[in-house]
Amino acid sequence: MMKTENVNPPAEKRLLRMRKMFATDRAILLDDYEYFTKRGEPNRPSKAPHKLVAHIARPALKRS
Repeated sequence: MMKTENVNPPAEKRLLRMRKMFATDRAILLDDYEYFTKRGEPNRPSKAPHKLVAHIARPALKRS
């Protein structure tokens, strides 16, 4: 991947540029990759209570 200067084209132009470059050079620009993969805020961990494995697992069978 290669880094570009401060050029911010719209998403359609970025996608077209990525497709053309990948078809010819088998590479994409780092800015375009980051634009499509790092959009939005990072996911927060779930606040739902976690279940303990001890409560989920089946009890061991008794040996005879």
